[in-house]
Amino acid sequence: MTAALLDFQERAAAQVAERYARHAAGRDAKEGAIPLPFMQAFAAVTQSGKTVVLAEAVARVQAAMAVKPVVLWLSRGRVAAQKSWGGLQAGRRHRALLDDVSVRLLADLDAADLTDARSTVLYFATVDTFGRVGTEQTLFSVSTSDFSALDDALLDVLRRRRGAGGVRRPLLLVYDEAHPLGHVQTERLLSLEPDLILLASTTMELPAGIARVAARLRAAGWRDSDLTTIPRLARPGA
Repeated sequence: MTAALLDFQERAAAQVAERYARHAAGRDAKEGAIPLPFMQAFAAVTQSGKTVVLAEAVARVQAAMAVKPVVLWLSRGRVAAQKSWGGLQAGRRHRALLDDVSVRLLADLDAADLTDARSTVLYFATVDTFGRVGTEQTLFSVSTSDFSALDDALLDVLRRRRGAGGVRRPLLLVYDEAHPLGHVQTERLLSLEPDLILLASTTMELPAGIARVAARLRAAGWRDSDLTTIPRLARPGA
């Protein structure tokens, strides 16, 4: 399937990639320091094609990286998750935009997959995964009645995400249909130390943890308008 984007969707995705590139070029990367992630909120109306813009933005950002990233793509709830996961399958529109990216369920995370930093790997999960308490997280899975378990040891592998030679791979955190995150979910996701956070919703409300990231970015010279992308000229069916 050909992934043809409308002009306003192309511009929105290009804007995100350009902003991230500027941030990454000037980010403090001192030994031992936790880099400040960049964030971009998509304040998009229904039918503006925000998921398409997210996919294209990820494609552009990862293409420019020498060390290919790990992408954590989150959705919410069974119905939305099934729809989002379906859109990432071979032959579907969103998958066509990510044709050089390996797409898998987070439930199928294998530490060996993270060692090859020459290609990007995308893991899909529901955001509820990160709201659980205890040693097991409940993860979206197509093959096991919609959900399966992943223990904290593998989540720690995702947190470390070491490629060959011990190089840490960048992490792109994508939350489609970003309804309000709880405190536990937000802090666990931030503990993964993402390099880029992309949030898309028709009703954007930043949780406290993400708001802290935004405040640090403003202190570093970014304006509020730099942290938001609004796809313009939305058309029905986009």
